Amino acid sequence: MSMRVTDRISSRQYLHNNNEALSNMLKIENKILTQKAFTRASEDSVNANRAMKIRKNLANLDMYDTNLNYASELFTAAETNLYNIADNVYLDVNSKLVSVQDTKNQEELDAIALELEQYANEMMTCMNADFGNRQMFAGTSNNKEPFTAVYYAVDENGEFTLDENGNRQVMPEGQRTASNSRAVVFYNDTEINSSTDYTTYNGAGGIYIDVGLGIEYDANGVVDPDTAMDIGLNGAQLTGCGMDEGSPADSNNIIQLTYDAAFALYHGNKEMANRLIDKLQRAQVTVLSGITKIGTKQSDIKFYLEKNDGYRYNLQEDQNKTEGCDLTKEITNFSSAKAAYNAALQMGSQAIPKSIFDFI
Repeated sequence: MSMRVTDRISSRQYLHNNNEALSNMLKIENKILTQKAFTRASEDSVNANRAMKIRKNLANLDMYDTNLNYASELFTAAETNLYNIADNVYLDVNSKLVSVQDTKNQEELDAIALELEQYANEMMTCMNADFGNRQMFAGTSNNKEPFTAVYYAVDENGEFTLDENGNRQVMPEGQRTASNSRAVVFYNDTEINSSTDYTTYNGAGGIYIDVGLGIEYDANGVVDPDTAMDIGLNGAQLTGCGMDEGSPADSNNIIQLTYDAAFALYHGNKEMANRLIDKLQRAQVTVLSGITKIGTKQSDIKFYLEKNDGYRYNLQEDQNKTEGCDLTKEITNFSSAKAAYNAALQMGSQAIPKSIFDFI
């Protein structure tokens, strides 16, 4: 009886050791296949905690790069539209106004005015462009196109006609003609000539994205502008707003000035049309200044992306050291473990007594 108990204990011990040798070999094989030093936090809690922090930092970098790439694409699209206004459209408008001579008759002036009105519409189309399902130049507003033109009725002298309450009268589209109405530009439902301070218009707040500067908020939950990037584009700022200090005063907005020049020609007012040439040139400078500011942000984006690439490289190196295994060492360990396991199998016939079933 004692002999049988001893044999059973020996067999059980052998099988236990054999399974441990097999398990050890498979663990080493898994390290080689995954190239990871551990697959469970319980295997190395210290490095597992460090690895989680590294992975979180890498995920944050991916988020920052996504934000920066979106901002870069947005600014590139904005620059394209603003360049179209500042260069192509403005040059055509300027050349048309310069061509106005005293010898031009009213029919010729009307033809030029119609072209100017079309150029103003083209400018407005550029400023009403959308990007990524949001209005590009609407600032924080996104419920409709930011720039609109309302045609108000005028009398034979070109002055706005008022109703009994002293309000300007909107001219219905079906009744509108070149001589009985005048276009007034609005930005986010506010007349573009109402203020020279672009921050007073609807949608003037910033749209901030996290680019890895450590975004911070004040007590009211407002983002600190120095800790994030503002991707909001205020159309009133970029195209000009309010009235100048001239006598008579004219608009600072390049779209409104183009409509005003068309209106002047429709009414044969060559003096006003010539006066607006210099005003349009100043308005073009405003648009170009906006392009320059966007270009500065593009440079910042490039810097942040390059900085993130360097940081990502260091994190990935740290991740490899923390989570990765030494392949050369593990391959050697695997060879040793495999040899031990094979040896254990060969010794099994001696460790486990033969039974009648081995001979059947």
